[in-house]
Order: sequence, then structure tokens, then C-alpha cells
Amino acid sequence: MNDDSIIKNSSMLLAYLGGLGWGSAYFYGWGVSAYYGFPWWYVGVGPDNIARSLFHAISLMAIFIIAWGVGILLFFL
Repeated sequence: MNDDSIIKNSSMLLAYLGGLGWGSAYFYGWGVSAYYGFPWWYVGVGPDNIARSLFHAISLMAIFIIAWGVGILLFFL
């Protein structure tokens, strides 16, 4: 495995995990809004709201991006 394929594979994994995180958050929010009968853009109060699920997706993406950056940095050092 050459250097380019390692970087390409790690980038593809990061993109896949990011898409999976965003998709999970949005589908969770849509499911909750459909179940309770309010519009999907409504942000409710309580543990089952769309804003919280998006916060988790953004936090997870930030962790993945930081870990990926550290991995790339260590790879080239």
C-alpha cells in the first residue's frame, strides 16, 4: 500500500463516517418529528430534539476530523 492510497482510504473513511453521522442525526430528527406530528425544523424542548441530535453529529465529526488530522500529521513526521 503506497502513501497515496493510505491518505485516500482514510479520507474516504472520514467522509463515510461523517455522512453516516449526519444521516443518523437527520433521520432521528425526522422520525421524532413525524411521531409527534410537528414540522421537522421545529426544535423541541427536552432530550428528544433535533438540535441535540445535530449537536452530537457535529461533535462526532469534529472528533473524527481532529483524529484524522493528527493521524496525517503523525504519518508525515
